[in-house]
Amino acid sequence: MNQKDYLSLIRDWRDVIFHTVFVKKGEALELPMLLEVHGNQTFLASPDPVGLRAALTDFEAPENADLFIKPVPLKELARNAYMLGAWLSWLGEEVIMNESLMSFLGMKAIGKNRRGDDCLYESEVLSLQQSGVDGTEAMKAQKWRVSAISGGEVSGTPEVMLVYEDERGLLLSEDTTLIDSVKGRSQLLPEEQALFDHWNQPVYDFSALATLSDENSSTEIEDSYKPESSMVSIELLASFFDLERAVNNQVMPDCKRLQLEVVEGKAVSDRDDDSDADMLWVEARKYQIRFMDHPDWLLPLGGSGLPVEDFSEQINLPSEVGSYPMPDSLRCHLVRHIAWVLFWTGRDPGEPLSLVPGQFYPAIPFRPDNLKRLFVPNYHNPHFPFLASMACGPHKLPVLVHGEVPEGYVCEALERRDVMAGDLPRGIPGRDSLLINGSVPFASMCWSLVVPVEAIEFPETWYQGARTSNTQLLADFRHFLKERAAIDKANAGKQQAGDSTGAGKVLLTCVSLVVLMALLIVMLSP
Repeated sequence: MNQKDYLSLIRDWRDVIFHTVFVKKGEALELPMLLEVHGNQTFLASPDPVGLRAALTDFEAPENADLFIKPVPLKELARNAYMLGAWLSWLGEEVIMNESLMSFLGMKAIGKNRRGDDCLYESEVLSLQQSGVDGTEAMKAQKWRVSAISGGEVSGTPEVMLVYEDERGLLLSEDTTLIDSVKGRSQLLPEEQALFDHWNQPVYDFSALATLSDENSSTEIEDSYKPESSMVSIELLASFFDLERAVNNQVMPDCKRLQLEVVEGKAVSDRDDDSDADMLWVEARKYQIRFMDHPDWLLPLGGSGLPVEDFSEQINLPSEVGSYPMPDSLRCHLVRHIAWVLFWTGRDPGEPLSLVPGQFYPAIPFRPDNLKRLFVPNYHNPHFPFLASMACGPHKLPVLVHGEVPEGYVCEALERRDVMAGDLPRGIPGRDSLLINGSVPFASMCWSLVVPVEAIEFPETWYQGARTSNTQLLADFRHFLKERAAIDKANAGKQQAGDSTGAGKVLLTCVSLVVLMALLIVMLSP
């Protein structure tokens, strides 16, 4: 800003994630917290989530509401702030972004025109009144100023155009005296359509606070949760049941809103083949959950996938690629699985939620590291999974117990830790196969194992005491689902580009062969 390098400001800052203080009231209403600064309503945010969590202790939540932190791109915060007449306060840096800067970051963007040249796009959101068959209705439209960029600076006279949503109608009349052109959304480039859609998104609805009551907010989402018994003493589970209820109702409430998707994958075969020292990669099936109400969410299961050769009658999962209705038994199993993972990771209220891409692999059949056969989770047994500790000498390793086999409990390590051989519980099957340089690297090289039942304990303090609020845990988990969906979309784009490149290489090779043959014929002809 001081150097007046406004184009770099747009390029470098619009997509930066700002962790923002939100207020949740009831089950459905989530809005940024507003604080008055110099007489202006202001959002509170920072790129540093840890520092922002520490600052939360200085703020008091409104009555019957929860404070939590939600990651939001700066362009989205700026757009909302500008449209609502608010500012943005960067906590920890004493930076106040006023209405002018909110307009700059929220309503301007850099994109490419049809010639592939960089241009500066500036939008003004309009509401055009169209007279239709059923009377007057508003049509979504925007007034754009598109300026050329040359030598790192905006140059020339901007083109002023009126862009409107033409899927539901036709723009019949409009005063275009000061407009260079009128275009429907369908006439825009894909990148321009994305800008149009971004600027057309609804803004935060603070007016809903005036009409919302605790009575009607609690019934907006139907409570379909039924607490089930667990291996943990029920007297210790009050906090867990609250979190499990929230996951059930707010993330995975209904099988009709979920879809089980099966995609192709590659996994390492466990077949013994002494003739080949290299890993044997075989065809596999990967599973992921799609959310009908949230296309930008994705919950992947099972890491690299389940080898097709492992499918048998005991595996009650589809083996063919495609989309399937979500089985309710799997939904309930995942609700408990997600709730326990969030419950454990939320034990430190000052730390952000930490999840890894393969976090939920034990939801589908898998091979524990010390068991030479497949373990198939029982989706109809509500006792599993559950949180417990595995005694490792003087230490306790947090584990999620996913089921029981004749050799003991099937456990997943929840923390990265190296445990010396002498501290391992006695009677672990295949103990020596787990050791690397005299210790077991849990949650890095060893993720799952079978342990004797007597090695599992239930420390009461693990199920009680202060922890991150359920509102914050669910907000962080939704962000995790969005990240998984974004990565999946990016990988799909790379694969498509790779396939296209491969086809192009094949075509080029064929053409080259034809040309070579033609040259040979010419050279050999008399």
